[in-house]
Amino acid sequence: MSGALDVLQMKEEDVLKFLAAGTHLGGTNLDFQMEQYIYKRKSGGIYIINLKRTWEKLLLALPATEDWSAAPTAQATEWVGTTTEWS
Repeated sequence: MSGALDVLQMKEEDVLKFLAAGTHLGGTNLDFQMEQYIYKRKSGGIYIINLKRTWEKLLLALPATEDWSAAPTAQATEWVGTTTEWS
């Protein structure tokens, strides 16, 4: 694979960043809908999240975030508050 598609491949650097941030660590409870995203369970009961599946889902979400970031924020943002400073 070459060109632009190389950028989309998960690299060792990406995995190291995931590990440093702790994104691979789940909780001790497992919802049945999350089973497909679990790599394995540690002896302490903590579920380890599959980083390859995480990467795939991030790539799926990427176009939506690009569309959102291109929106003119000055016109699209509304501030809502309960204090007089925000009203």
